[in-house]
Amino acid sequence: MQITKIEIQKKRKDRYNIYIDDEFRFGVDEGILIDFDLRKDREISEEEIEKIENEEVVVAAFNSALRSLKLRDRSEKEIRDKLKQKEFAVSAIDKVVEKLYHLDFLNDKRFAEIFVRDRMKLKPKGKRAGR
Repeated sequence: MQITKIEIQKKRKDRYNIYIDDEFRFGVDEGILIDFDLRKDREISEEEIEKIENEEVVVAAFNSALRSLKLRDRSEKEIRDKLKQKEFAVSAIDKVVEKLYHLDFLNDKRFAEIFVRDRMKLKPKGKRAGR
């Protein structure tokens, strides 16, 4: 099998359509295009295509996690639950969580400290709360 065409997607300029033997096969993120050295006239095996498709799932899950983390810090459990809810595979979720920790985008200790600090600021209890 041979890659016969690579084109930029119309709506998302950071993604590319890959054509194998003159038929559309899949779309990929720009990073995957580079990581797997995808280029026109390159021979590609079915096993490599499967690896690329699996990596594309991990990238989609990672981007979803980043969108959640843009809003506020989250715990590992929140990220895992959100990705499970979106029906990502457990193996992809594990890779995403590992990468988030490595990049320091996910840190349960920091999350807990921020959570407690914000709770104290936003929901203070008065003297009568203990009664």
